[in-house]
Amino acid sequence: MFAYSNDGSMRSIDPGMEQPGEVLFAEIPTDDQLESAFPGYKAAKGVRDNNSAILAQIQTLEAAQTMRRMREAIAGTDGGWLSNLESQIAALRAQLLP
Repeated sequence: MFAYSNDGSMRSIDPGMEQPGEVLFAEIPTDDQLESAFPGYKAAKGVRDNNSAILAQIQTLEAAQTMRRMREAIAGTDGGWLSNLESQIAALRAQLLP
């Protein structure tokens, strides 16, 4: 692990090896460093990115379920809009990766 000491210098450290009163700031690793340290990082990042995009789409669709739309669905005057919306959300949820 690399860290910056309170004098601004960067050095390699072992966890728990700080000097008394020393403040260390950990360097944020790059994707390349994480990929070399953790073989499954790239695949996990792909799953996370895929799921994030799908969850954003689901959130947008769910935000369209306003009280007016719900009242129209209950009254049967929405022309199947709510049912169609629920189908779209279910299809997106089926695309989420574990």
